[in-house]
Amino acid sequence: MAMAKKISWLIVAVCTLVGLYLRLKGTWSGFFAFTFDQGRDFLLLHNLVYQHVLTLIGPASGIGGVFHGVWWYWLLAPVFWLAQGNPRTVFLLFGILMTFIIPLVFILGKRIAGTFFGLLQVLLVTVSYFYIGIAAQIWNPNVAPLLTAGLLIAVWNYFRNRTGFIWIGVCLGLILEFGIGYGGLFLLSFIVTLFILKIRPNTSQFLKGLFGFFIWLIPRLIFDVRHNFIQVQSLLKYLGSHNQISDSPLIVRIGERLLLFHEQFIEAYGFRNTIVGSLLLVFTIGMLYWWWNHERILERKFYFRFLFVLIGMLYIFSVLYPQPLWSYYLTGVPVLFLPCVSLCWYNLVKRQKLLGSFLLFGYLAFGLYVHIRSDRVSWEGDAAVYKNQLAVVDAVYQEAQDTEFVVQVYSPSVIDYTYQYLFLWYGEKTYGFVPPRSEERPLVFNILEPEKWHPKLVEAWLREREGDGTIVWDKIYPGEIRVQKRIR
Repeated sequence: MAMAKKISWLIVAVCTLVGLYLRLKGTWSGFFAFTFDQGRDFLLLHNLVYQHVLTLIGPASGIGGVFHGVWWYWLLAPVFWLAQGNPRTVFLLFGILMTFIIPLVFILGKRIAGTFFGLLQVLLVTVSYFYIGIAAQIWNPNVAPLLTAGLLIAVWNYFRNRTGFIWIGVCLGLILEFGIGYGGLFLLSFIVTLFILKIRPNTSQFLKGLFGFFIWLIPRLIFDVRHNFIQVQSLLKYLGSHNQISDSPLIVRIGERLLLFHEQFIEAYGFRNTIVGSLLLVFTIGMLYWWWNHERILERKFYFRFLFVLIGMLYIFSVLYPQPLWSYYLTGVPVLFLPCVSLCWYNLVKRQKLLGSFLLFGYLAFGLYVHIRSDRVSWEGDAAVYKNQLAVVDAVYQEAQDTEFVVQVYSPSVIDYTYQYLFLWYGEKTYGFVPPRSEERPLVFNILEPEKWHPKLVEAWLREREGDGTIVWDKIYPGEIRVQKRIR
């Protein structure tokens, strides 16, 4: 038994290392997206770590006046300090942190149905495009899968022992704080699921759960008290506004949201292949129906009933949500799908060892083939890729030849947070000079990111600068980033 335990954890360790490679290989080479959100967050982290400007709220949400929780910044602050502000290092450390979902799902699967079930979940998560993608991109909604996996473990432990409800509260509070879109939908769905299944913790457990939940909201509450409850007022105004009526009728949203859930499943377990993902989905639904009629372990059956109802409630509330629903509002949903998909493979292999093992091996082999094939594709990246942005910053400094200059940036996102940060951090560290944002200098560089959807906006931006110096050269860099050198 001890040897089997060691072997199982060895397999988990190997899969974690493979997962780290798949998640970090692009980041190591500088092929990661450094966009509006990352630039904004890094500027704020710079102020937090080096200027000691404390904040009590996180990034802005899609609702005016309502913010994500500050714990996103407080999580990244020590990582940012360790990395000395280097985006590549911060991304690498974040990717390592997010890869810990692999041992987490092993623990979850092992508690649900044993070691083999846990290893199945490990294999699925290791090679999944979805879990690889969220680990390679620093963004607050991407923490949701890790927290959702922790929540599912806490729920299982509570169902078994009727204790530990505090950890359910802790996970729910963190899910809400790291992403108010997914967190709001998930919290509402979770509460309704508890009522539907008549899961009622005793008073002691309930109070502990409330404590675990609200402890994470303390910075948000302090901020609101200081600012006349601006978030509460903004949220109530948003919910009560007549402008929240969607352009698409309810019947259309039913199909749209179903398609969005389907896309999440394809991304997570279909290797971005619609045919493979759809076949797996049909197989999963069919196998779940068979399993439900044959399962005799009531504890396990109740847990999956909880998952089915929770997924169903998330879908219902996503349909009722009148505004456009972006995929990051459902970032944790693939984790809810994971035990269902694993259960199907588990039952197939247990009942039909030869056929099940052959199909499972073929499925995983196809996933590895897709990854190997994608590695062979030569891609220089677009304007959002960090490597290309850094090449532009280097080119600007080298062309300036130790002459002070100013930079003007056209970005489709309007505010050039990315270049503001790169010139602040990399310019100071490497060249000892940060170009001023408003002062006049004889030498000026215009950096223009491509505008694929509205190219005339770029033309208009350049027309506004006609006569602002003489164009010395006009070059295109990787990612189709255009740079002009002008002398005033």
